[in-house]
Amino acid sequence: MSLFSASRTPELERLEGHFGNEILKARLHLTGEEAVKAFNSMTASMSKGLKKQVVDGLGESVDEHSALFLRFDKQRVVSGSLTLGVGDSIRVKVKPRIYLVKGGAIGFYSQLFEAD
Repeated sequence: MSLFSASRTPELERLEGHFGNEILKARLHLTGEEAVKAFNSMTASMSKGLKKQVVDGLGESVDEHSALFLRFDKQRVVSGSLTLGVGDSIRVKVKPRIYLVKGGAIGFYSQLFEAD
């Protein structure tokens, strides 16, 4: 399952875990139309129940700078489904241009997730 439809290759960083195990950290920074396309791809992969879960939790997922933080269960993404996760997760940060969030971030994101 492709969470994003991005044409770029993520930056990879090799890290060492607490027990000496290798951890591979991937970072993908998207802007402009590419970011919009990736966001639309992500939301299209979400079930209605997951979208409702995200909208219900927006108060805890949006920071003071109008950035939305989501975590998806990495193992579920690899197996083809999209669910929110906590521990072993893929972290997604969505930060729109401030002028897009005129009426408030929570209302802005609610409209995006309920539009489908």
